[in-house]
Amino acid sequence: MMMRRWFLGFLGSLVIAGATTAACAPAPATAPTPVAAIELLPALPDHVNSFAGPIAVVMLDTIPIAPARAGLTTLGLWDVANRTIWMRQRGIKSRVTLWQVLHHERCHGLLWDAGIEPEPELEERLCDLFATAAVRDQVERAEQLARLMRIVEARR
Repeated sequence: MMMRRWFLGFLGSLVIAGATTAACAPAPATAPTPVAAIELLPALPDHVNSFAGPIAVVMLDTIPIAPARAGLTTLGLWDVANRTIWMRQRGIKSRVTLWQVLHHERCHGLLWDAGIEPEPELEERLCDLFATAAVRDQVERAEQLARLMRIVEARR
């Protein structure tokens, strides 16, 4: 029930805010998450897998090839020609945000590899949805792991 309420809230925010991309402005957290759980999220990988093979993940201070968008800072970019996800690391302190950007850009790669080319606004919404759901799953698994670790420590 809580997940459904969160999901409906997320969809409502897309309609109200328009198609703000996760790569430019990540969706706000849906519920407070214990710091211990977030700290259990792993560091970003140097590649992710897709249907057509691996996609490199490269962290940079800035993304020099990013398209100019008025008032927005690009946090991630799917580079079709090089099968690379370029990610901005400067100024991003939240591991959750980094993972959300990675999943958003990975979704662009998955759509490309599958030969699916939706209208740009729909593609951004799909990638936002995919990224938010993927990060929520990661955070929930991290919360479960944190609970298990507390139980094990309490039994010592």
